[in-house]
Amino acid sequence: MDEKFVRSWSWGAFFLGFIWALSSRLYGWGIALFFLSFVPIANLIFWIYFSVVGRKKSWEKGKWESFDAFKNRQKLLDKIGFILFLVGVLISVLQIIRFAIAMS
Repeated sequence: MDEKFVRSWSWGAFFLGFIWALSSRLYGWGIALFFLSFVPIANLIFWIYFSVVGRKKSWEKGKWESFDAFKNRQKLLDKIGFILFLVGVLISVLQIIRFAIAMS
């Protein structure tokens, strides 16, 4: 097991929130995070909390077949989260450009 990886920041948790938790086999936390997403301050606290310690919790409670299976899933979720973030930024920029053109 790579202790450094388990204790590292999770971009998947940061970008995906409750979807990350469900995909990381933290089902109870995933459901709780879904409902907490409607509570602004609690959402922010748990969002950062799981970005910091989510991998550790998932490794300890996820009943993974192997460390490689766990690591591959976490890396995949990191990539998916980052790609969705970039898509959101791209859509926002395009909307700003579209609005600027419409206003001129």
